[in-house]
Amino acid sequence: MRSHTRSVFVARRSIYALAVLGVGLILLTPPMPPARAQMEDPRAPSSSPVPVTFGPDLLAAGDRRTRGAVEPANAFNSLNPTNLVVGFIDDPGPNAQVCGFSYSADGGSTWTYGGRVPSSADLNADPSIASDPDGNFFYAYLDAFNLAGGGSEFFVRVAKSTDGGRTFPTFSVAVSGSFPDKELIAVDTSARSRQRGTIYLAYSDRSGIGIDLRVVVSGDGGASWSAPRILAAAAPGFSEVVIGAVPVIASDGTAYVFWSRFVESGPPMSIEFSKSEDGGDTWSPPAPVVAGLPSPAFFRLKNESKQFGKQPYYGMVADALPRAAAGTDRTLFVVWSDVTRGSCVFFSEFGAEPACSNSDVWLSVSHNAGVDWSAPVTVSDDTGAADQFFPAVATHPDGLLSISWQDKRLDPKNSSFDAFYSNTFDGTTFLPNVRVSTVTSPSGARFGGDYNWMAVSGDLIVPVWWDRRLGRSDIFTAVGRLQR
Repeated sequence: MRSHTRSVFVARRSIYALAVLGVGLILLTPPMPPARAQMEDPRAPSSSPVPVTFGPDLLAAGDRRTRGAVEPANAFNSLNPTNLVVGFIDDPGPNAQVCGFSYSADGGSTWTYGGRVPSSADLNADPSIASDPDGNFFYAYLDAFNLAGGGSEFFVRVAKSTDGGRTFPTFSVAVSGSFPDKELIAVDTSARSRQRGTIYLAYSDRSGIGIDLRVVVSGDGGASWSAPRILAAAAPGFSEVVIGAVPVIASDGTAYVFWSRFVESGPPMSIEFSKSEDGGDTWSPPAPVVAGLPSPAFFRLKNESKQFGKQPYYGMVADALPRAAAGTDRTLFVVWSDVTRGSCVFFSEFGAEPACSNSDVWLSVSHNAGVDWSAPVTVSDDTGAADQFFPAVATHPDGLLSISWQDKRLDPKNSSFDAFYSNTFDGTTFLPNVRVSTVTSPSGARFGGDYNWMAVSGDLIVPVWWDRRLGRSDIFTAVGRLQR
C-alpha cells in the first residue's frame, strides 16, 4: 500500500497522510529476448541446482475490463496440485482500487477471472493468498470504510473460498480499530505440526505515535481471530519504522515472522525475525538476520520519467522488504533487494525516497532455525550494474529454493525489465539465471505495485509479476517445470 498509487490508502513513506492517485499506463517497444532456459548436466548430484524450463507467458489476471492491475500474490491448493489462485490490486476507475482474483484448474496454463473480494468502499490493497490443509483458500487484504463525518477507518479482511478460488463469498475481519498496513497471511499445512491448520496474519500497525509489528492468529478456519501480539516496536516518533511482515511456517509447525527495521531518512536498515513454537501464543524477542545495511529500505529505480533523479517522487518504486521460505532440516531462507552496491540521490522532502541505481537481490540462509545466518550473497549472475528487484521465493518438498525477480539486464538504458529465475539448495550454488518472460516490459512512469509472488507445487513453479507490455499494468505468469 503506497501513496504512489494515489489511492486513498496511507503512503508508506508519508505515514499519516491520505492521498488519491491513479495508475498510469505507457507502452514502449521491448527489446528482443535471448534464449529462455539453461540446462545443466543431468548427472549432477542431488544437492546441485535443478534445471528448469518455462512455458509461454500468460495473462494471469483473466478477462478484466479495468485500467490496470498490480501487486500479485498467488498460492496452490494444498490438496490439488493443479489448482491455483492469484490475487491482485485492480483499478476499475477513478477514486477506486479493489482487490480482484483469478483461478486456474490446470496448473496455471489457463486462467479465469473470478471477480472481486468483498469490500466496503472499493478501497483495497496488499493482497495475500494462502491455502489450508483442507484445500480452502484464504485471501487477506486491506479495506477502508468511509466514515460519515469524513476520513476512513482501516481494517484487514480475510475472505474464504471453499470451491477452489472460483468464489470468495464470505469473510471475517482479522484486524480492526487500528491502522494496519502490509499484511501477509500464512497457514500451517504440515502433517508433523501440532498446530496444523492454524492461520497467521502479520502486519504493521500505525495507529500510535510509533509503529508496531503485530500478528493475529486463527485456530478455527478464519472464523475468529486472536488479540494482536506485538512482535516488535519502532522507536517513538517518526524516525524509525518496522514494516514488511512475512509469516513463514516450518515443517515442525514453528511459525516465523520476518520484517525490516529502518530509519525514515535513509540508511541503515536491518532485517529481523521472531518465532513461535506454540501456535502464536508466545513469540521470541526480535533477532537479526542481517543488520546495519548501508541501504535505504524504500527507494526509486530508473523508469521512463525524465524527472528521475532530478526531482522527488519520480522513478519506479522498489524496497528492501524481506521475502522468506522454510526448507528442510531447520533451514530458513530470506531474500531482499537493496542498493548496498549502488548509489543514490537523496532529496530533502520528508517521505521522498532516494533515486538509486544498481539494486541487487540478496539471500541469507540459516541451517539451525535462525540461530545463525550466512553472510548475504547475490542471487543474480548479471555482471553489470542493471537493477534486480522485487524477489519472490518458495521452497519445494525436498528443500530446493526457487527464486524469481524482475531484472533490467537486457535494457542498456536500465529502464525496461524482464522476469528471471534461479534455484538453490544451500544458498551457495545457484542455477545459472533463466529468463522467464518472453517479452521485455517497459517500466512506464507511474506506480507498479510493491511486490510480486511465486507459488510452487512439487516440480511446478508459477511466478506472477507486474508487466506493462500491453500498454497498461497487468499481471503475467509462466509455468515452469523442474527437469529432474
